[in-house]
Amino acid sequence: MSSNAQNTRTNIIEAFWQLYLQQPIHRITVKAVIERAGYNRSTFYEYFADVFDVLTAIENRLVNETDTFIEAAQRHEDDADILAAMTLFYEHRGIWLSRILAGSDGVALTRKLKKHFAPAFFKYWQLSPENPSDVLAYEFVMSAVIGTLTAWYDADMPISSTAMITMLRRMVIQGVYPQISGPSND
Repeated sequence: MSSNAQNTRTNIIEAFWQLYLQQPIHRITVKAVIERAGYNRSTFYEYFADVFDVLTAIENRLVNETDTFIEAAQRHEDDADILAAMTLFYEHRGIWLSRILAGSDGVALTRKLKKHFAPAFFKYWQLSPENPSDVLAYEFVMSAVIGTLTAWYDADMPISSTAMITMLRRMVIQGVYPQISGPSND
């Protein structure tokens, strides 16, 4: 894709995103997106089929960006570094993740993130994707981690990312009960 075409696509995505921050996707029209972006309808359709296609493009970009964080985590022996990678990913792209995951549109992104992180988690925890118990444990952990990171971001990250990583590690390894009184200071 030429740089001009990439700029046009980026501008359309940004116009959509500004609208999406203000209203649910079912209220966003192609007309509203193109008016905000400054393009005509045919230009929009050169890049996207509809507004849902724009959201899918954003989701796919977010999922692909996780590779950078996963690769960094895979350079370490510690299985908990995957949790650090997810936390740092939230710090980097929290506004996007939080907004998409907050609505009914978030189910697709949650599924994509779980699928994308699965190989790294299964490798680090030495789990088997063929073992139903391992798969269910993975689903539980990922749902909890995504939900916790979303709540952390939405609350303006009231604890540091280091404290969040420590808390996630403890909850995954020791369970939730020890965290009920709050995270420790170490």
